[in-house]
Amino acid sequence: MNRKTVKLGDICEIQPGNSIPVKEKEVLYRNVNEGLPYVATKDVGFDGVIDYENGVRIPPNHSSKFKLSKKNSILVCGEGGSAGRKIAFSHKDCHFVNKLFSIRPGSKMASKYVYYYTLSNDFQNQFKKAMHGLIGGVSLLKINSFQITYPSLKEQKAIVAKLDAAFAEIDKAIESADAKEAETEKLKSSLLANELNIDGSEGVAVMWKTVKLGDVATVIAGQSPKGESYNKEANGTPFYQGKKDYGDKYLNPPTVWTTTVTKLAKKNDILMSVRAPIGALNFANQTACIGRGLAAIRASSQISNDYLFYALLQLSSKLVGSSGAIFNSINKKQIEDITFILPPLEEQKAIVAKLDAAFAEVETVKQSVGRTKTNYAALKSAILAQELRSEAA
Repeated sequence: MNRKTVKLGDICEIQPGNSIPVKEKEVLYRNVNEGLPYVATKDVGFDGVIDYENGVRIPPNHSSKFKLSKKNSILVCGEGGSAGRKIAFSHKDCHFVNKLFSIRPGSKMASKYVYYYTLSNDFQNQFKKAMHGLIGGVSLLKINSFQITYPSLKEQKAIVAKLDAAFAEIDKAIESADAKEAETEKLKSSLLANELNIDGSEGVAVMWKTVKLGDVATVIAGQSPKGESYNKEANGTPFYQGKKDYGDKYLNPPTVWTTTVTKLAKKNDILMSVRAPIGALNFANQTACIGRGLAAIRASSQISNDYLFYALLQLSSKLVGSSGAIFNSINKKQIEDITFILPPLEEQKAIVAKLDAAFAEVETVKQSVGRTKTNYAALKSAILAQELRSEAA
């Protein structure tokens, strides 16, 4: 197979988009029903799907102010934490944000071939090398200079047909794995509801009582130290700000420390996210300073720490913030006023044992699904590498 290697900018038109000033977005474009969609970074999924419907639209009389990405172009995130990771094939004409690049292949190229190339390790490796800063992004000059190797247009179309067919089968399998993963999450909610009887429905034992969290636990609202006290050299006390620092159940290893301690969480305290999305939980696995995005909840001798964790996990989806809206914020007093059903301590321990065992089985299924999805992703990469191999044949 005869292949050529050229710069990406030689065979594609590449351009960044335009940003919309916040005031203009709210006043001029928020409720527009006509015109082309304006695609922001958030509208491009990691799965390669573009949400054209839930953002703003640019009316025809304003369209000349914005860059246009034509149908069958490729949108690539070029800046921030999603740089090089959010890539999508555009099925519609659209305007787009300045953090995205639109790559429009020329007449010698099959658009889908270039799209598959942007998903390949070859493109990804060039992208990583061109990044300025950890999450700074890639410049237009750099992305224009990326090397792409390609065969004739006829061969490109044949390769695209193979990849389309193979990826369609893999995507079906991934959808099935996603559905199985969703079922495991529903099962966890069902297990919690059955064992904890949080809402006090029929069958609750006489000795069970309704309590406020503040009556059986101490709540410590987080407070952020001054910025100049932060460091990444492990000087002082580990510092955690919010949900971004969470692991599956226990906090991730610290990446920031502070030499000025404000509010402390102790090992085994339950940490709750108090800002959107509120109610997310993790255990502290060491003494740490906590910022304004977290509250530490310390169980008293009346309640099993693990039972309290499960009770809060069951209630987390029902928590509301200070304005009464879900996913807003929650303060110390509101946390202390959370009510739930509390059985005697021995029954708490028995319930925890059942839930621990059941959740362990669910987690095994979830991990198996995760490995399956990882294998499918690896299969996609292997197929891409085989079909888009860069060495000249």
